[in-house]
Formats: sequence, structure tokens, C-alpha cells
Amino acid sequence: MKEELQEKLFKKYPKLFRQHSLTIHESAMAWGICTGDGWYKLIDKCCSSIVTYCKKMRMEHPEFTQVKEKFETLRIYTYGTDDFIDHTISLAEAASAKTCECCGGPGKMNKSIWKEVLCGKCRKELKDASED
Repeated sequence: MKEELQEKLFKKYPKLFRQHSLTIHESAMAWGICTGDGWYKLIDKCCSSIVTYCKKMRMEHPEFTQVKEKFETLRIYTYGTDDFIDHTISLAEAASAKTCECCGGPGKMNKSIWKEVLCGKCRKELKDASED
């Protein structure tokens, strides 16, 4: 994810992303958000739901320990969650399987060797760029 998009999330949700300033020896969040820009809105919506829920329940915010793409979908690893938060994260992860990693539009999994979720336009652009 582009640095400016990451920074927006880090500033908007400092309690969730408090591990991002740790070293790589302390937290995988030190690597940043390792996804395409197209999943920014999915992550933002997930974070917003979690923060709203935590405020409503007057509970401590969980800590994100890693946010990345794995097995073609979004993965958010955490510390300090409950069933509602786990379900919220699962919904975002499931939505990523149908969301283009590049642009955020409707997408589907690529069946080639390098698996990813892309829309037709982004898939074509990436294919054309790789042939140059």
C-alpha cells in the first residue's frame, strides 16, 4: 500500500495501529500494511467498525500485529479481540476475495501462477506491463 494511504490509516486509527512504530524485531506491523491500494477502503471500514464498537462497549482497542495479503485475500492479525471484532475482520477478509487489490473495484481471483484478486481492467494493465 502506498505510504500516504498507510499514514492516513495510522493517523485515523492510532490505537489499532500502535505497533506500526515498533521495530521489525518487535512487531510485523513495522513492515507496514502489505496490500494493494485497492483494499484501503476495506481496511478503513473494518477499522471504523472496530473503533465504534470499542467505544460503545467501553473496551480497550485491539492491536493490529500484521496487515497483509496472504492466499489471495486480506489478512489482519490482532491481539486483544473478542468474537465481534473477529467477525468484523472476517467480513473484511471475505470481501477482499471480491475486491480488486489495485483499484478497489469488483474483482475476482486470478487463476495464473501468481494469484491475486483483480478486475478485468487492472488484470489487462498488469499483463500488458509485464509483456513490455
